[in-house]
Amino acid sequence: MAIIADDRLFPVNTYGEDFFTAVCADGRQVIIGLLCPHVIAYLFDSQGRLLGDEHRPWNHPAPRTKETGPYQIYDKPFQAALAAQIRDWQLELGYSAAPIRIRAFYDRQHSIGIELLPDHFQLPDEELEEMDEQERQEIVREREKWLASGQFVWWWAKDYWTSADGEVLST
Repeated sequence: MAIIADDRLFPVNTYGEDFFTAVCADGRQVIIGLLCPHVIAYLFDSQGRLLGDEHRPWNHPAPRTKETGPYQIYDKPFQAALAAQIRDWQLELGYSAAPIRIRAFYDRQHSIGIELLPDHFQLPDEELEEMDEQERQEIVREREKWLASGQFVWWWAKDYWTSADGEVLST
């Protein structure tokens, strides 16, 4: 994970049912979504600075295949309860669905935040030096192309390759 000192504002848009972005009635920006076993919200001021996060336990827990097995998050009753819980929280916040613009942050505990480059472009210098010249030049060229495009990686428990205008290009 490369920590970035980039002070730009990164646009993030709602993506399916994974996470939802909005502006709250009081002007704060928010991202809300599922993060097992919670619903979580990250709040930002109108300038995109992280204010904090809030975790709420599920109102209706997702079933598991075994006592400690993976959560069955696609279970229909769980999905319905989760959608209702998120809608209630959105109403509480005075939620108006909208893309948001935030400054780079990274919550290591939950793997949520912004990374400037995907992992395969974050090779240490020693690794680059071990490559043949053609391979090294290709990685450097592709990394420069990525940076010039304004793309970034949005992490919400997995990586979302995101365009300069906040649209998810790949997960």
